[in-house]
Amino acid sequence: MAAVIPTQLYTGFDLLAATDPAPSQGIFIPLASLTGLSAAEADPATGSGTKLLHALIRIAQQKHEALSTEARSTRMTIRRANPTSGGASNLINTGYTVEFKLDISSVDVADEPS
Repeated sequence: MAAVIPTQLYTGFDLLAATDPAPSQGIFIPLASLTGLSAAEADPATGSGTKLLHALIRIAQQKHEALSTEARSTRMTIRRANPTSGGASNLINTGYTVEFKLDISSVDVADEPS
């Protein structure tokens, strides 16, 4: 099985040093915000797209879950399943379910109610 690198998941993905300017308009998430993900794992050419994606989903789920019920979006839920046996003594499986309520006319996330 081949390893997935970050640029296979995210076109134009780049890992910037603290002093690097942004190469273009985009979204910036500090590496320090993705707890447990190293710079080597986030390297665009040699890193792990799998670890990058897991870090993004895991942190989003944890941060969303930490919000008070009133502060959470009514148009999105992120749930983490209880870990199960991974088939080997050193592995476990876990899953995430992400759901969005979409406006049928635009097939985009519906606006939050006023």
